[in-house]
Amino acid sequence: MMLLAAWIELPLAVLPFLSLSKKNTSKKPSYLHQKVYKYILCMRRILHVLFLINLLGVAAMAQVNLTPTVSPASFNSQEEITIEYDVTGTALASLEEAYIWVWVPGSEIDAKYNVNPASSNATLTANAQFSKTEANNKVLFSITFTPEQFFAQPICLESKLGMLIKGNDWSNGQSNDFVLDMTPLTTCYVVKLITPTDEKPFVAPGGDLHVQAESSDPSTFTMFVDGQQVAQQTDREYFSYHYTVLQDEGTYPVELLVNDVENDTTITFSYLVNTPSEVLVRPQGIVAGINYDQADDTKATLCLLAPGKDAVYALGEFNNFELLPENKMKRDGDYFWMEISGLEAGKEYAFQYLVDGVYVADPFAEKILDPDDAYIPEEIYPNLKAYPVGQVTSEWYKNRMSVLQTAQPEFTWQNPGFQRPDKADLVIYEVLVRDFFAEKDRNYENLIDTLSYLKKLGVNAIELMPIQEFSGNNSWGYNPNFMFAPDKAYGTEEGLKKFIDAAHGEGIAVILDIVFNQQEVPNPFVAMWYDFKTNKATSDNPMFNVEATHPFNVFIDMNHESELTQFYMDTTLHYWSSQYKVDGYRFDLSKGFTQTKYGGDVGKWSSYDQGRIDLLKRMYDKVREYDADSYLILEHLGDNSEETVLADHGFMLWGNMHFDYKDLLLGIEKNIAWGSHDTRGWQQPNLVTYIESHDEQRLMYELLNYGKSEGSYDTRKKSTAIRRLMLANALFYTIPGAKMLWQFGEFAYEDPINLCSDGVRVGDGTDCRTDPKPTRWELLNDPDREKLRAVVSSLIKLKTDHQVFKTGDFSITNGNGFVKEIVLANKDGISQPTNKEEMSVYVVGNFDLKPQNLSMQLPFSGTWYDFFNGGEELEANSTNVPIELAAGEFKVLVNFEIDFPEIELDAVVASAEDIPNVPHSLSLYPNPGRDFLNYEINMPQEREWKVEISDMSGRVLQELSQREFQPVDISGLGMGLYLFKVYTSRESFTSRFLKI
Repeated sequence: MMLLAAWIELPLAVLPFLSLSKKNTSKKPSYLHQKVYKYILCMRRILHVLFLINLLGVAAMAQVNLTPTVSPASFNSQEEITIEYDVTGTALASLEEAYIWVWVPGSEIDAKYNVNPASSNATLTANAQFSKTEANNKVLFSITFTPEQFFAQPICLESKLGMLIKGNDWSNGQSNDFVLDMTPLTTCYVVKLITPTDEKPFVAPGGDLHVQAESSDPSTFTMFVDGQQVAQQTDREYFSYHYTVLQDEGTYPVELLVNDVENDTTITFSYLVNTPSEVLVRPQGIVAGINYDQADDTKATLCLLAPGKDAVYALGEFNNFELLPENKMKRDGDYFWMEISGLEAGKEYAFQYLVDGVYVADPFAEKILDPDDAYIPEEIYPNLKAYPVGQVTSEWYKNRMSVLQTAQPEFTWQNPGFQRPDKADLVIYEVLVRDFFAEKDRNYENLIDTLSYLKKLGVNAIELMPIQEFSGNNSWGYNPNFMFAPDKAYGTEEGLKKFIDAAHGEGIAVILDIVFNQQEVPNPFVAMWYDFKTNKATSDNPMFNVEATHPFNVFIDMNHESELTQFYMDTTLHYWSSQYKVDGYRFDLSKGFTQTKYGGDVGKWSSYDQGRIDLLKRMYDKVREYDADSYLILEHLGDNSEETVLADHGFMLWGNMHFDYKDLLLGIEKNIAWGSHDTRGWQQPNLVTYIESHDEQRLMYELLNYGKSEGSYDTRKKSTAIRRLMLANALFYTIPGAKMLWQFGEFAYEDPINLCSDGVRVGDGTDCRTDPKPTRWELLNDPDREKLRAVVSSLIKLKTDHQVFKTGDFSITNGNGFVKEIVLANKDGISQPTNKEEMSVYVVGNFDLKPQNLSMQLPFSGTWYDFFNGGEELEANSTNVPIELAAGEFKVLVNFEIDFPEIELDAVVASAEDIPNVPHSLSLYPNPGRDFLNYEINMPQEREWKVEISDMSGRVLQELSQREFQPVDISGLGMGLYLFKVYTSRESFTSRFLKI
């Protein structure tokens, strides 16, 4: 068997979830859950009122007004009580699991089991879970508990207890706040250990063990170490003792007996006398990570890279996690190693390291376990190994286990000879696996089934948003922890390899979006040098900065000048290229790869930085040592002077053209010439432009909500908006160079970027930005949207099939204005081509809201063909040809007869009543709506009709007569569900909409 970590032999020279107490917000959340739009999530808002909407196909839970039954009615904090909620007939009745959320009003006392989502730490939240019963036509949730056991601090003197019932997540539904009277005790005896805070503190021989405790009444404190009394302090409420540790290596118990006249309490803990690991040179060939013995499947050698550390223990299922001297690893410089023997071939073993009191998994492990794995469906990851029983702790960042497995089967690649598309020809499809499929279909292998769709679309590369192991199972992936392990929320390692292999078989490259600006705390290289009180890296961390050097940083900022960071990055990239045969990388937030301290100054951060350039060039050159043509794409978005240097060195760079095209679509003049590498002054076509990505609002949403109108031409009408998107794509794909499209943009996906996971609410700012979004594959049943997809596909085929887009003389309208022209003339100046290699292309489009008369500036006179109208001929007697373009109209002309798509653009019209074969029904959009509501209906020609809006009880709130389909102002309505009715002389139509 090959050494699993052989690829690491490069030179060294080089909340899982947001957990907030509802009433106690003074306590900082432990860690943020995911890339929070460059990316920090806002604190949870109290939920708005939600509604059950069949029209939208989503069930949205509401905040329900409920009064629980409490038994006994009078109680104190130390008495057991039963809480019962009758949820019959409410949205909460559909919950399979519900949890109590408690607090002490007006206090900062921490409720131990208040964790959201509850599934993020089942070890804790199991204590707060209700029992559900359904009988006699009632749905009841009940729970029995002792209030004081739910809090970290004493509450025996408190007089109020707050509570509510909630689902797994706030978006699943909750009740209103309910506050109970609680009888305070006149006296209560409380004892608390202050230090040590660790479950099992490490102490060096001869070191100091400081024990502190307090009691609510004067008491006697007696301390025992390993059964021997070492201290006693009487008649006091505070105990403090410094014990000098004299024992040899081992684990020793401590008992602190605390008593007064009527009470006695015993506090127990243990400490570990820690001595440095034995120094011993590791065997030849042992590198950081898990090393498998090629000759013996019963052996493996673990090796942890931990500079500056004194002692490391390897604890796992192979030694029952026993903290014994024989499980301490040997030390070889910055490396700690241990050979494990007696393993069963093919069996998976969970393990982790204990490093100077910190529990971490192996940073180079290919598979990581955590308690959230229990919520991954069997359909996605069959037979997933469970997290070891009894090893889950209350501190979530300790709950990570590495997996070792000898005798793993080798994957057989079916398409080893895959030839990558030329980088200038790339058409990249950006995919977030989570939102590409329904919940139980989010699987690497299911991507294989979409390859035929993407190939038909014309895509020749797929970019996966980050898939390396991240916290939780629900994330954009920009909160990575372990860079060598594919996240199990999307399936198995083999499934990922199958997908990549199948993509190569279809001629499609696979690019990984990879995160090297930041990491999250379960990453061992963060956790081994981390201050868990300040939630920052310590000053001696060899890889991460205490304070981020630049704005927009999230999680823990990496120090890219560190040799350990460079080693980590180099080995990661080499691993994915060699083991998974990925074709390239998109480096997230590459402008953050700097040690220059910019603070919050975005302008300075974006300016020329020679140190950053040098760091990026070093990384580029290292990859080129083993992969000559890997795509190395930077999300840089910096000053062009710096991007020019990087592009000319060989990097490809993201080019964000979203805002220019968006404004043009809305009816605002903008310049799109920056979408060409020529305009930027780059020597090579290393620009990857896009008009939508995961970071921007959907163009269709922008049009439907914020578009302009002039006369009867209204960009907020669905059919008009889609026609304008065809225009934008025509003036996008015909600019030479690599392109990227964000999933579903090809058929005008319109759900807003801040749509919340309930499918109804739309958050503000970055709120709900990273929530799961509906897939909306059904939109392809809309003829207009299918036509848009066909237009995009035809433009991609035109671009990738013809030489003129690679070698032709290119020019583009360079300036503001609504009319845009692109000229692609064949390099040899041939006016009458005899083959498609000599073909030229001319594109013109009108982004105005009214018709435009202009003169087309063709590169040659002669016969031209209208690409989107069946190749209709145009005889040009000169290169200056007058034409009138309607609002939103465009032309793509070629001067050689090729295979033309069967798309008649003139059949697309701007109003729904002219659309053939539209079902005889009322259509409302956007729905949910905020300010205006558009409506369309296929009905016989009417001179006038009436629109009526009423609440769900039928009370009419708004009424107006109309002669044409005009947007209806709904800004004055309160948030809620309404009826929209249209009355004509012959019939009436009714539909529902949600005002948000």
